[in-house]
Amino acid sequence: MDLFRRCMSAVDKCLRDAKMDMSSVHDVVLVGGSTRIPKVQELLQDLFNGKELCKSMNTDEAVSRGASVHAAILSAKGNKKVWDPLVLDVTPLSVGMETLSGFVSVFIPRNTVIPAKKVLDFPMSDDKRSLLIRVYEGEEMRAGANNLLGKFELSGLSYAPQTTVSFDIDADGILNVSAEVKTGPTGTTIQMNTITVKNDKGRLSEKQIRRMVQKAESYKSEAQELAKMAEAKNALETYAYNARNTLKDVKIGKKILPAYKEKMEDAIELTIQWVDGNQLATAYEFEDKMKELERMVQEAEQYKFEDQELEKMVEAKNALKKYAYNTRNAVREIEYAAEQTIQWLDGSQLAKAEEFEGKMKELEGICNLFISKMNH
Repeated sequence: MDLFRRCMSAVDKCLRDAKMDMSSVHDVVLVGGSTRIPKVQELLQDLFNGKELCKSMNTDEAVSRGASVHAAILSAKGNKKVWDPLVLDVTPLSVGMETLSGFVSVFIPRNTVIPAKKVLDFPMSDDKRSLLIRVYEGEEMRAGANNLLGKFELSGLSYAPQTTVSFDIDADGILNVSAEVKTGPTGTTIQMNTITVKNDKGRLSEKQIRRMVQKAESYKSEAQELAKMAEAKNALETYAYNARNTLKDVKIGKKILPAYKEKMEDAIELTIQWVDGNQLATAYEFEDKMKELERMVQEAEQYKFEDQELEKMVEAKNALKKYAYNTRNAVREIEYAAEQTIQWLDGSQLAKAEEFEGKMKELEGICNLFISKMNH
């Protein structure tokens, strides 16, 4: 009896995945050999509140015809009339990549119609010199509980504020994953790598897929809490890194008062350090930190030099400050060079004319050098 009930669970799950209820079903068509079993028919009819089952179709022939039609559509061969029916393939399990916290960031959810493609951007920390991409399929939030499909690494990286990762499943179910590391304000690609996962190796069997989905269903509430926590954590990390990269942009950073800019940089660094040390904090704690950082950024908007006159004043002030410091440093260097020349004179009263002329050119060269530096 348990086996029959499991068949009904599969029907119920199919309706949930399709986001349909019993009343949305017009006809229940029996397809496949197991639908000949009287008990299966009885349970199906009960499940659909007594709806009459459609038994007029040859169950075995329906399966073979469906496979033939699908083959004709994929190969684009045969009579064009068979291309008209819409036959959709979907992903049996969600696919995604492991995040730094050990969770899976889902790119293409289960039951997504293929072909399908999803591209996401991820910020990177300054000290990151390599990036390991691990690709998983499954319904568990924690990466280790899912099926590892493959991995690849980008190494020898310099400062790169952004990584673009792409998941692409074609009509044959072949998964292509690529990662691009970009740098600079124009987003120039400095390194790229890809991996291809075919259906013939490393993929789960239908039985394993069913077991994994059932397990995910049994831990649904726990998974939802983990998903909420992972989402809040990723949102905070992304916001913090994007805010830091924005401040490093010369055009934007110069519009914020230096004192407040420094205050913001400290707050962002403290937030990133807090996330690194609290990987398993609650969703509420991550959201609270997010609100705190958002308040800082909103306050910074008030300290931007929106007024052109004010911005012009700050630029003039900075230029004067720079010139004053350069002048002071140049004067000190010239004074030192002059003092050295005077000491040489005191000890070389009977030197030759060529030696005096050489020292003169040397002192002039030093003076001219520092005078030119004052103007830059």
